[in-house]
Amino acid sequence: MKKQSLLPKLDRGQRSVVFAEVETGILLTAEGERHVGQAKCYRVFNSEGEAIAFAQTYVERHPTIECSIRDENGSHLKFLRKQR
Repeated sequence: MKKQSLLPKLDRGQRSVVFAEVETGILLTAEGERHVGQAKCYRVFNSEGEAIAFAQTYVERHPTIECSIRDENGSHLKFLRKQR
């Protein structure tokens, strides 16, 4: 059986922000709930700048969550978490 990717297929130049608990690395939804089943554990943005701006604001408001910025191929580009 083929394993389905948790990350979306993106258009060129788009970026995804993936959410996880800082302490455990467990994937989360954008609402901060643990990822279960078909719920999305990412948000899609049309540029890297938009994704980074969103993630910086998000981790400031949710210090127990970290964000990973990924490119259209699913490759990790940048990691953000609240600075202590």
